[in-house]
Amino acid sequence: MSPSPEMDGDGPVVDGLKHGAWTIFYRSGAVKAKGSFDAGVMTGFWEWWRENGTLMRSGSFEDGAQSGQWTTYDQHGAPYKVTDFK
Repeated sequence: MSPSPEMDGDGPVVDGLKHGAWTIFYRSGAVKAKGSFDAGVMTGFWEWWRENGTLMRSGSFEDGAQSGQWTTYDQHGAPYKVTDFK
């Protein structure tokens, strides 16, 4: 399914909150991010892409906060920075 410009993402909603696997889109329809929510809170591994499709950032969330090792990628999608979160 191709998202309409008004859609910010595609995924399940439970009791009015994002829950489970979600894909977030740019207005153009290109994928912006993929990851999971637990009762509206970001959880687990997430990835973000630039609108041109190259990987921009990846890392995990625990209880809505960045945790563990996060990688930032250059404009070509190659890793150039790693940050550790507690």
